Amino acid sequence: MPSRAVSALRYGMRHQQYPVWLWSTALSSWPGETSERLRWLFARSITRLPTAVVVELRHYVARWMKEHLPALARSSLPAALSVWDVIVDSLLQGGSTAIESALGETYIAGKLQRQSRRTYSHSINAPSGKLAEALFTILDDMKLGRGVGIPIEITPRLQRLLDAPGEVGDHAVCETTVRLRWLYFIDPQWASKKVIPLFQQTHPLVEPAWNGFSYGELPEPELFALLKPDFLRAVTRASSWHWTHEERRRLHQFLVVACYWHLKDARYATYTETHKALQKTDDEGRSDAVWCLNQIIKKHRAWSSFGRPFLEQAWPKEKRFQSETTSRGLLHIAESCESKFPEVVRTILPLLTAVPHLDLFLRWSGTNGDVEKSDPATRFPEAMLSLLDRVVPGDPLAAPYELDNVIESIAKSQPRLRQDDRWRRLKLLVDRR
Repeated sequence: MPSRAVSALRYGMRHQQYPVWLWSTALSSWPGETSERLRWLFARSITRLPTAVVVELRHYVARWMKEHLPALARSSLPAALSVWDVIVDSLLQGGSTAIESALGETYIAGKLQRQSRRTYSHSINAPSGKLAEALFTILDDMKLGRGVGIPIEITPRLQRLLDAPGEVGDHAVCETTVRLRWLYFIDPQWASKKVIPLFQQTHPLVEPAWNGFSYGELPEPELFALLKPDFLRAVTRASSWHWTHEERRRLHQFLVVACYWHLKDARYATYTETHKALQKTDDEGRSDAVWCLNQIIKKHRAWSSFGRPFLEQAWPKEKRFQSETTSRGLLHIAESCESKFPEVVRTILPLLTAVPHLDLFLRWSGTNGDVEKSDPATRFPEAMLSLLDRVVPGDPLAAPYELDNVIESIAKSQPRLRQDDRWRRLKLLVDRR
């Protein structure tokens, strides 16, 4: 029974006994249906724990606060925030150990991977991140409308976390910027003054600011316009922050989406701005961008309205930007646009380089049996031949296994192409393999 557990723990407190294993069990196994009176009693008991004990129980205490403090705040906001204040005081007094994320280091084949700890994934696994979440849940429960403003009871406490040194500040920034759209909706003045400056490239908290942002949603036009110059710089700088690939990917996807939304609102990223960002980022970022472009084309049937203009105006044309990974992404666009295959090929051809082992791509062509309408080698033999000649390398060992089926489909559909030098090159590769 929770009531007996609380009584036993409070009895121990009166004798200055704080069995950590019993406290951790009570905190982690606290049932949701307990009475409000008992929850208040337990919350106040937590605030009476010595700082050293709170530090030792930090992950359990922070999780309990995240899960149960918002309900207590609906009963008495001042009392609930007083509990929050005491716990924050204890953690800040506990030093660096008390605030570190529970997310450990990453090893691959026994080798430590250099990855940033100033990330949202670290914040959600840290006591300070959970305490920030509790504060934001309390704010969300108020159901505030547009422009109402964040209550004065919340802003100084949030600011205290944002101003805290080390990982506490990093975690608070991540938890704040992931909710930027919502906070700007409630209180544009506070968000513009306290949050927007965090995104500036010279700000010491710029990395966690953009990391948290990457887990949120692309802002509405008014807010995006405030961020756009720094956003474009962040896209190109993300590779130096030692984020995971997934975290970097989100910023590059935002870049393409922002360019797509520019079709309807000029405050988003132009083709020219996107072009410059793609030139300055790395190959992995460009590969993520072309993946996102393909998703937009497929979902919105947007080859003519966006896909082709994007590749013509935003995509880097220089040879040094052509790679196997970006070429594979561009080939997937050709695969997605079956009816416009020749037009897509004409557009992407100058952007491609040789790609070894195109097996998965070629399974889409030349092996479809009776379903000839979905086989571009049969429907568009000239375009398919041009594409293959561009991407199939000259090394027979690198030629895809399905190449023989595809070139035969091309020849059956257009027999004169057997005399084409490009077809003959591919045929020779097949015969020599």
